[in-house]
Amino acid sequence: MQPIWLYHVKLEGKVEDSVVVRCSKLWRGRKAPHVNHEFEARVLKEISGSDFFSELLAFFQTGYCYKFMEGQTYRNMITDTEPWTRPPHDLGMTKGLVKVHNFRLKGESYETTDFFDRYLELIETKYPNGYICEADDIPTKEVILNELKDLIELSKKFPMEIVHCHGDPHPGNFIPKTNGDVYVIDWENTHIGYREYDLAYMCQTIHLYVNRIKEEVTYENSMAIYEEYITAYWRAWKDSSDAVPPKEFIRTVKFCGLVYHIILCAMVGSFHDIQDFDWPLGKTIRETYERYLQFKNHPELQKEIFDS
Repeated sequence: MQPIWLYHVKLEGKVEDSVVVRCSKLWRGRKAPHVNHEFEARVLKEISGSDFFSELLAFFQTGYCYKFMEGQTYRNMITDTEPWTRPPHDLGMTKGLVKVHNFRLKGESYETTDFFDRYLELIETKYPNGYICEADDIPTKEVILNELKDLIELSKKFPMEIVHCHGDPHPGNFIPKTNGDVYVIDWENTHIGYREYDLAYMCQTIHLYVNRIKEEVTYENSMAIYEEYITAYWRAWKDSSDAVPPKEFIRTVKFCGLVYHIILCAMVGSFHDIQDFDWPLGKTIRETYERYLQFKNHPELQKEIFDS
């Protein structure tokens, strides 16, 4: 059963007097296994009232409350009817991501990260040993684990920078402001990790949210999204409208796009034993792994990632 976890409360019927109450996502009384709510609380207390988050009003045992942020998320701006459109100014999301990556949590060195170790453990302890249901022919735990181990070994060839990451930077977690800035919401997956992975996550989810409405999810149209968003991110990072991202940076983000697929399989698989879960887990894992193989085996990516 999928929970309702976000509430908009109008104290006096006016937007300026509104608050949002966000409850921790619980499935049958269990928290998501990849989430660290204590770390999330530390982050929210420090970004409260910043130019990319609202004012935090209260924390409680199962969530928190903050002032309402007016506007629509980029996800809600996507039309799924003809004529199909992308959200206006959607590249502005990269500005929000840059603000996240420039944030530094007090008491953290940002010299190391347990990013890969956390997902290796998640696969070992939470990924299903067999079918989620008889109709779902999903990759085995051994397959997913070995793919991630191979990618971790390959990652040594790529210069990945350790920064503060959002962890779930999809179009539903960014709200454009009237002054051109962006609010960033839903911080439960925040962590210290690799900025190139966080950006690849954004590219991939933009592609899945937007392009699949109009066209088939293919390597070619996925890479077009990557190129566009990587360039926009780099220009925001450098605060220059004509900055050109280095080829090595582009290559690293594309590599992290492969990592994204395996980690998504791990995350989705970790919910397999929750009864009445309103989400096609097996189908999601199978399609994600098939897309991973499609991208991994594409001749252009083979040449750019594996043969160079």
